[in-house]
Amino acid sequence: MQPDELEVPDRRGIFGRTRCGKTRWAKRFVREQLLAGWPVVVLDVKDEWSTKGRPRDGVELGPLPYRWTAWQLLQRPSVLDSPHLRMAVVPDDADDAKSSARAFALVAKLLRERGKLGRGPLLLVLDEVQFWARHELDLLEAVATIWADYGVALVLISQRPAGLPIDARSQLSHLVSFSQEEPADIEALRDRTRLTDPTYHERVQRLSPGAFETWRAGEPATTNGAAHVEGKEAGNRSDADLEAGADHHGGRRRGDPGPAEAALEDGDGGGREGPGEGEGQLDLQGGRLPRRGLSSKKKTPPKKQRAAGLRSSPQKTRSKENHRA
Repeated sequence: MQPDELEVPDRRGIFGRTRCGKTRWAKRFVREQLLAGWPVVVLDVKDEWSTKGRPRDGVELGPLPYRWTAWQLLQRPSVLDSPHLRMAVVPDDADDAKSSARAFALVAKLLRERGKLGRGPLLLVLDEVQFWARHELDLLEAVATIWADYGVALVLISQRPAGLPIDARSQLSHLVSFSQEEPADIEALRDRTRLTDPTYHERVQRLSPGAFETWRAGEPATTNGAAHVEGKEAGNRSDADLEAGADHHGGRRRGDPGPAEAALEDGDGGGREGPGEGEGQLDLQGGRLPRRGLSSKKKTPPKKQRAAGLRSSPQKTRSKENHRA
């Protein structure tokens, strides 16, 4: 199945258990959107969404060319100003759900502060939502329900549909679900699809490995009758097209990205080190970072040093006397 064209109001959910193929499907979907010219930001919990991610057996890296840790992004938020935004944001501690939630809060905060909302379309992809969502429920619900008004399309990737808060799940306009077994997850899918496709939740229980079922709000059930095999549905355009910067959105091609793109590259060489112990903990209430050394205010020197700096040096005094003579 070829994915249909992404639109700004879209709220898409991609669900499936570990190693079922959901993230691979999602990466191919995002690759198609990059080729169509969409700016993309991904919360990359497992550090695998960029070409510079952490290689692991059986994991397909990419398709994003830029990788920034949350710590690096906090130091240089201006990289979000690039018109060629294709960035994976990696939490500082991938094994800590609160760290992933802080990275999500940071991305949301900076997108607002840098004026990215309402200034053209943006695709925001949130991976492994079931892992960290409970630590940022209110913000996740706000992004799912309100940010469409600001030109943000959203993709939520989760092992469990029930892992999404109900307000976010009720906004989903498209579903891609691989096999589901847990009663709570099946019931969550049934609640979202029952009005237009009453048997959707039954079909996802019978799926073979690598197969998935799709659903679209308002679409008759007759178009969803067959399972689709993973690997056949997306990504038929080559990676070479993406590397060459082909822009199929509006018939344009991106030219030389120039300095703005070069600035994005700076995050790739910074390694995967996060802040030291006790550093870089984002205050989610005030959006501040309680860490010494990050203030942009210049320290005022002590009074004695200021007074010494105001006195003329002996050389300057002698020069003035010679000039008078």
